[in-house]
Amino acid sequence: MKFSVAFLSTLAATATAAASRSASRMSRLSGLRSKVNGKANATMSAMLADEWVNESWAGAVLTGSSFTGVSATFTVPTPKKPTDGSQQSAPYHIASAWIGMDGYDCSGGLWQAGVDGTIESSGTSYYAWYEWYPENTIEIDLGDTKAGDVITIELTSSPSNYNSGKIVMSNKTTGKSFSATVTDSLALCGSSIEWIVEDLIVDGSDIGLADFGTVTFSNAKGTTSSGTVTPASAEYLDIADSNNYQLTQSSSTSDTVVVKYI
Repeated sequence: MKFSVAFLSTLAATATAAASRSASRMSRLSGLRSKVNGKANATMSAMLADEWVNESWAGAVLTGSSFTGVSATFTVPTPKKPTDGSQQSAPYHIASAWIGMDGYDCSGGLWQAGVDGTIESSGTSYYAWYEWYPENTIEIDLGDTKAGDVITIELTSSPSNYNSGKIVMSNKTTGKSFSATVTDSLALCGSSIEWIVEDLIVDGSDIGLADFGTVTFSNAKGTTSSGTVTPASAEYLDIADSNNYQLTQSSSTSDTVVVKYI
C-alpha cells in the first residue's frame, strides 16, 4: 500500500524545551491526525512504497480494530546536534521515542508513553513520561535515566472501557519500574498502535530534531480482542523538514521496528 506524502503546518513557540513538551506534542498530534484523516489534502509529490513522509513522526503504525495493548523495548539513544537540515541552528534538539495507542486515525484520545532525549549547550538530559492526549504530559521517575538504558513499556486498554488504560514502564538498567491506571473522559478508538520517534516542533527556531542514530523497538507487539499482532505489516512514517530534506528511514520485521536518522 502506498501513502501520500503530506507536510504538516503547526505553530508552536516556547522559551525552553521543558516548558514546550506537552503543548507542542498536543498541537502537532492534532495536526497529524487531521492530515491522516484527510489524505486527499496531501500536496507533496515525493512518494515511497509503504511510507508516508511527514514533518512529525518516524516509525511504524499498525491499523485495525479492537486493539487492547502495545508493547516494546528500546535503548535510550544519545541525542546529538544535527550537522545538516533546516533545524540545526536551534538551541535545543530533542528526540522523543514512544509507543502508543490511537495516534494515527482516531478523533478520541491517544494513550502513549516514552522517553525524550535533549541536547543543548549545557549537555544532555532525559525525560520519561506518559500522556493521555490531550491531557498534560506526566513525568515518570525511572531513576537516573540516560543514554544506553534499556526501557520496556506496556500500554493496555479494553474495548469494554476505552476511557481507561494501564501503563507498566521499566528501566531495566536502573532497575526502577512504574505502573499506573489512568482514566479520561476522551475515549480511545482501538483503531491503531504505534512505535514512533517524534520531532516535537516542525522546523522550530527553539527546538529541532536531534540526531538520534538508530532507535530499535524490539519485542514489538500489540494485542487485540482476538489475540497478538506484530508490526510486520505496519505502515511506515518518516520525517522530512519543510525543505523536503528527509531525516529518517523506518522499517520493521515480525517483532522489531527500526528508525534511523539518516
